[in-house]
Amino acid sequence: MTSAGRRLGASTELRQFLRFGLVGAIGFAVDASILTALTRLAAIDPISARFVSFPTALALTWYLNRSWSFTGRRSTIGREFLNYLGVQSLGFICNFVVYTLLVLWAPWPFAMPLPALIAGAIVGLIANFSGMRLWVFGRDKDEMP
Repeated sequence: MTSAGRRLGASTELRQFLRFGLVGAIGFAVDASILTALTRLAAIDPISARFVSFPTALALTWYLNRSWSFTGRRSTIGREFLNYLGVQSLGFICNFVVYTLLVLWAPWPFAMPLPALIAGAIVGLIANFSGMRLWVFGRDKDEMP
């Protein structure tokens, strides 16, 4: 590959990462809003509330990542969504472990749902991006050897 081709590939990856980050921020806002509403308004415990807030954010981020961050779809919607769910599930396990440990055992303010959610989200960012790029949405055709 030429140096121009490598630069083009690097700029594509950077653009994808920035879009992925923006979609993640939107997903985080949805997750945090639902979590806050459920814990403060509905008095649901913060652990149970994540089982409502996360799937909602997951569905939204899949749609946005598919249609904007990683264009040029390479598989069927059903297969892609299952792959997305698999990668996100691994990221969610890391996220949820950090979140739960902080909510249950950390001192204030880390035991509050929102700071714990932020810490958990940070843990999964890079792993989720790598998984999305490699296994869910694949490589762009012009990047293939």
